[in-house]
Amino acid sequence: MSDPEDADLRLASINAAMTTAFDHVTDARDAAVIGMLLQSLDATGIGLCLCDEQDHIRYANTAFRSAFLTSLSRSPINFVDALADAIEAGVGIKLESQPLDQFVTRVKERRRTHKQALSFPVDLADGSWWWVNDHPLETGWMLVIASEISSMKTEESRLKLAHADAVKAAQTDFLTGLPNRRQGFEAAEVAMAVFRANRLPLTLALLDIDYFKQINDAHGHETGDQLLIHLANTLSARLGPQDQLSRIGGEEFLLIMPSTSLSRAELKITRLLDAIEPLSRRDGQSLTVTLSAGLVAPDPGETFKDALRRADKALYSAKAQGRNRIELSRPG
Repeated sequence: MSDPEDADLRLASINAAMTTAFDHVTDARDAAVIGMLLQSLDATGIGLCLCDEQDHIRYANTAFRSAFLTSLSRSPINFVDALADAIEAGVGIKLESQPLDQFVTRVKERRRTHKQALSFPVDLADGSWWWVNDHPLETGWMLVIASEISSMKTEESRLKLAHADAVKAAQTDFLTGLPNRRQGFEAAEVAMAVFRANRLPLTLALLDIDYFKQINDAHGHETGDQLLIHLANTLSARLGPQDQLSRIGGEEFLLIMPSTSLSRAELKITRLLDAIEPLSRRDGQSLTVTLSAGLVAPDPGETFKDALRRADKALYSAKAQGRNRIELSRPG
């Protein structure tokens, strides 16, 4: 920016542009106002670039040159060619989506044919974001105004992350970190749709902690919470990549097992239950825990609610027959 030739070129461009724009000015006071205006434009943080009818740069203030251009070593220079020089030098516009020659061709054509004002965001190689406005003038010249919006982009990213966190929180059980009832049921509906469309095996299982109320009453709710977390971690660590576990009630879990037959699911859950180790309590004591399970292989013609009702009935049967066991419900 401090290159004398660069400064001379800018001054010459200003003079040429202003001679055309203000050739009616004769009063010295008006000329002084114009000079102050140009100084103000050069000092502002808003980028300004004025191009003639051939799209040659006739004026670019400090903010625009710092953000989008390198030293303008040749004059006149086409606006898009100047952008390309900066991109080749590793500054200015961050170009990743297309080759430079395609960028030059596309933007030149757009600026040649587009007669309406155009606004768009641009990210630069230095990580900043700018909002650019192209304003075609009646004379055939083009005024480009660029305003930095990096802080707005940062806020936008923050809001997107906050939204994603809020959505995740709405779908997640706060204690165990598993998907909650709503998310678990939605996942099951999707699995049922895939099952009906592709006729691939599917097994749903309801898992329930045995004597959970008695555990809470005897050892306190803090121990109950520790037990839920312990079981969620134990089960999750041993599931396949397609399996989906959610906590759908106080001590009840839903397990979705796509591409898994009822017999394979029974074997898998048997291994899961056998892998559950006693809970190590903070007082140094251990607490043995068991689960009961009701399994269902949905029928292609039934809804998720119907299949869930059968799984719940099988779970109730497992409880009634002594707990710590698995009961199956086959298609009717």
